[in-house]
Amino acid sequence: MSQPTPAQSGPNVLRRAIDEVINAGHLELIDELFHPDFVDHDVFPNEGDGNRASFKSFLEELRAALPDLRFERQQDEVIAGNQIWCWYMASGTMTGGPLFGKPPTGRFARWREVHCVTVDAATGKIISHIGAGDDLGMLSQLGIIDMF
Repeated sequence: MSQPTPAQSGPNVLRRAIDEVINAGHLELIDELFHPDFVDHDVFPNEGDGNRASFKSFLEELRAALPDLRFERQQDEVIAGNQIWCWYMASGTMTGGPLFGKPPTGRFARWREVHCVTVDAATGKIISHIGAGDDLGMLSQLGIIDMF
C-alpha cells in the first residue's frame, strides 16, 4: 500500500497537532506528528533555534502560562501541494506559570493566527511551520506589554 499524499494526510496531522498537542496539552505527541528535522520559522525572541526540541519547550511554557489555551479553526484548511494553511482564533487566560519571564497576570486574551505547515511526503509528518498572529494584541491583552 502506498503512503498517503500530503493532501490526504496533511489536514489530519495538522488537526491532531492543534487539537491534541496545543489544545489538550499532549506534548508527548510532538515526536509522533513532527518530523525530526522540523523547522519552525515563526519563533519568538529567546525561543530557541526553531527545531523540534525548542518548539516543544515553547509549547510547554505557553501551555503552563495559559492552561486553558485553545485554538479554534475558523475555516477549512487550504491545501497547496504539501503545504496546509489554516486560520485560527486563539485564546487563553494567563493563570499558570510565567510567560516570557513575566509573572501570571490572571488576564484573558483572544487573538487571530494563521499557520502554514509543510508535510513531508515520505513520513506524513510536519516538517516545517510558519505562522503569523496578533502577538502584540495578545501580549497587551494579557498585560505583559502596554501598547498605549
